[in-house]
Amino acid sequence: MSVRKKTMSNHSANRKPELLYKRSSSSEEDFDGVSQISAKSSQYSGISGTREKRKNCAQGRQQEKSSEHGECLAEYEKQIMQKIMTVKAEVENIEKEITSLEVGELKTEFRKLEEMLMQKTLVLDDIDVKSIETLREMRKKAILYVQSCFRLMDTRLKSVDK
Repeated sequence: MSVRKKTMSNHSANRKPELLYKRSSSSEEDFDGVSQISAKSSQYSGISGTREKRKNCAQGRQQEKSSEHGECLAEYEKQIMQKIMTVKAEVENIEKEITSLEVGELKTEFRKLEEMLMQKTLVLDDIDVKSIETLREMRKKAILYVQSCFRLMDTRLKSVDK
């Protein structure tokens, strides 16, 4: 059924015109109204034709979104891996500094090295791995590596105290 709008003019200046809706009784007009609606909807969505074509197009858009999401996720993984590897490389440099220092120098540099290791731990803790198991494992190993550097520094200092 098609719906026709009519406006009723009011003589009063303060009132807005009222809308009246009238249903047509002709089945021919109903068919034309439906075809006009479907033509407009296909015009806006870029799809002409049947529901099946629209459904296929919607599925195609969903697949495009999921492939874009997969590409974004892969890019995110690369960025996070790079970040973890960068932090791990910085910790390796700190470890080399710990092992290269004499025990007396290590005592004087202890606070600075401890602070640097703590900062690297906080950077690793801030990384959101979004439940991606490989990233989670990488981050876990990097944190364990930082903790091993703490232990190395402590054991070197304790060996001198004995």
